[in-house]
Amino acid sequence: MAIFWLHVVSLVKICKSRDLNVLVLDALVVPLRSNTFDVALSIAVLHHLSTLAHRLQAVKEVLRVLRVGGQGLIYAWAQEQTQDSRRAFDSHKQDCMVPWNLDKRFAKVDADSGEPVVVQRYCHMFKEVRPTGELDSLVRMSGNAVVNESYYDQDNWAIRFTKTSDI
Repeated sequence: MAIFWLHVVSLVKICKSRDLNVLVLDALVVPLRSNTFDVALSIAVLHHLSTLAHRLQAVKEVLRVLRVGGQGLIYAWAQEQTQDSRRAFDSHKQDCMVPWNLDKRFAKVDADSGEPVVVQRYCHMFKEVRPTGELDSLVRMSGNAVVNESYYDQDNWAIRFTKTSDI
């Protein structure tokens, strides 16, 4: 059994259209039973958590719901963006506010200017310094997983890991 938790509404819609089990939930307190799933996928979640403690707690929650031997995959924004990236932020800072243009259906347009509403959202840009990086460190700090691989994929850092024990 697999479970996916996503922060991006458009990804949730795509998954649901393909009859996949997806949830939008609080990554720090996942309302699912422990040791249940074979696979857990977390996309576009960790980089929106503002503290190391919250990022570590989110990784621990992924591991908690996995059975021993289950695999997790996490994607988070990389500080090392390619030149053609659509993401706009100060590349020298790991913690920044990134503009987000609200969908016209939900935005309240300023009647005077007619401009779309832009809100600022917090993002932590993950940095990889070999031999291990931030995602690797978070998984290792959890104490009950082994890193299978970590890699750069389209302006994101990704990590695949296996739960080794219950804590």
